[in-house]
Amino acid sequence: MEKLTHKTDDERRALCLSKGIDPAHHCCLDIAWFISEPVEHGTRPNPVILWNPRWREYRIDISWRGHASTRIRFCPWCGTRLPEPLSDNWYNTLHEMGYDDPGEDDIPSEFNTDQWWRDRHL
Repeated sequence: MEKLTHKTDDERRALCLSKGIDPAHHCCLDIAWFISEPVEHGTRPNPVILWNPRWREYRIDISWRGHASTRIRFCPWCGTRLPEPLSDNWYNTLHEMGYDDPGEDDIPSEFNTDQWWRDRHL
C-alpha cells in the first residue's frame, strides 16, 4: 500500500478515481481523498473516514472494544453539512419492491452500491 504523502490535488483526484471514488460526488477533494486512501496505524491500514455508498453515509472509525464507528454530520475539512443517510429509504424502497428481508434476500445489484439513489436523484 502506498504511504500517505503530500500530493497535488490532481494526483489525489486521480488516485480517488482509480479507486472508484469520484471527488465530484462529495463535498470536497479532502473527504474524497480520505475515503479512498487509508492511513497506516500499527499493522493494518485504518481509514480516516468510512463511506457507505449504498446508504450515502459518512462515519468516523472509533476505537471502542474492537471496531465501532459514529456517523458524522459535517465534513471535518470544509465544514459542509453532509447529506442525510438513506438507510431508511433503502429498506423502505426494497420493502415496497417486495423484499421482506433486504439484508438477507437476493436484492438487485444496484442496491449494493450508490446507483439506486443516484438513479432516483435522491
